[in-house]
Amino acid sequence: MIRPIHNAVHALVALALLSSCISAPQADPAQIVRGPLATRVQHPFSLTLLSMRPRRAIIQEEGTTGAALDFAYSSIHEVPQGPESVHFDGETARSSVRLRRGIGNGWDVESEASVLFGTSGFLDAFIEGFHEFFGFPDAGRPLLERNQYRMHLRYQGQHVFNLVEDEPGFGDIPIIFTKQVRAESDQGPGVALRFGLEFPTGSVERGFGNGEFDFGLGTLFESSAGRWTVTGALDFMAPGRPVAFEHAGLSLDSVYSVQAGLEFRWSDRLSLLTQLAYTSPYTQDYPMEEFSSEMIDFALGCAWQRNSTLLHFALLEELEAAQGPDFGVQMGASWGF
Repeated sequence: MIRPIHNAVHALVALALLSSCISAPQADPAQIVRGPLATRVQHPFSLTLLSMRPRRAIIQEEGTTGAALDFAYSSIHEVPQGPESVHFDGETARSSVRLRRGIGNGWDVESEASVLFGTSGFLDAFIEGFHEFFGFPDAGRPLLERNQYRMHLRYQGQHVFNLVEDEPGFGDIPIIFTKQVRAESDQGPGVALRFGLEFPTGSVERGFGNGEFDFGLGTLFESSAGRWTVTGALDFMAPGRPVAFEHAGLSLDSVYSVQAGLEFRWSDRLSLLTQLAYTSPYTQDYPMEEFSSEMIDFALGCAWQRNSTLLHFALLEELEAAQGPDFGVQMGASWGF
């Protein structure tokens, strides 16, 4: 069944084109780095694991604290036909508070508290039109009834993951330490190392946590030239294997992530931001690509400075269209980063 392009998609594209014509880039904007976008993979199962978010390779000044509020809303539609039961059809809303403290000697520490909510949502019609307009894969959305909810994973007849519907819950809590190795200079980019630990505070039964400790280690890069800034990260995560995975004989592999971001300073207050993030598969055991594929997340957004407050907004799209969410948005504000 072919459905017409949703009118909201045309309106969104028209608004973007109109906005681009309002003003030209400022000739000599202030050299303020506002990126990268602090995104993360929004797959329902990914939200139970440690995430090393994109960030700058500089360290929070000793004795100061930065804070951020983030809200991400995404829609996923992975409903294959096969020997196992993998059914991710619904939308998730995740709100979080992040705090970062400079602790001296080139170190800072960051933590995050989050609330996750799964729902049938309302985005299916819009996403069908959005994907049709831009030629993105539709993941079979037009073939099924809109705005349904089912988030579960089974392996060899055993239940291994489920996210409850219409119930909010607290997620796991990460703590990430970052050490600056070198500051950016004419001789090369800024470099920092980081390592993290995530504590199993979220409910496993309701799908808000994995019930195990997760570990991560990574490297950050940053380089600026004129009104441009490039950021990057290479991270390795060793997630704890949930008990349900062990009972079913399903592996949970170590995960590699590669991130790259680009910032263009439009004016003294506004930066345009885009980035890509590759995440390796969580397992090689699952016989269906809907839970054994890599994910490539694309983000396009902006950051706007208003006095001491930095506001950000981004559109999120998973380019591989095999496992990750089809579409999402993220918005928020930060102070002191």
